[in-house]
Amino acid sequence: MITHEDIDVRIYKMVEACAGKIDSDVSLLTLVRSNTSRIADERIKAQWFSLLERPWPALRELLLNRSCVGDQLRQNAPFGGILTEAERMSFFPASVPRLEPDEVLRRTR
Repeated sequence: MITHEDIDVRIYKMVEACAGKIDSDVSLLTLVRSNTSRIADERIKAQWFSLLERPWPALRELLLNRSCVGDQLRQNAPFGGILTEAERMSFFPASVPRLEPDEVLRRTR
């Protein structure tokens, strides 16, 4: 059984991998800004736009800080599209079945 702690560790590692890619190519922050503009929750959107005004090293430090603030930022990190599908899937155990998009839609109806 997967615990919340397991999920938190996975999210930390995924954000850490995203941060590594941004370290190598800071232009990826353009994608993060674009993703931020599509966040539905106005409070989280405003928070992220404010965070993105900081220099990348300062934001990186906040994201990878093992604290309640760091946990909250990682939960809402607008990093979609930074990792490839293969990179993302490497964070999930092989025993976890992968649902195809049409299966996800059927299960949510």
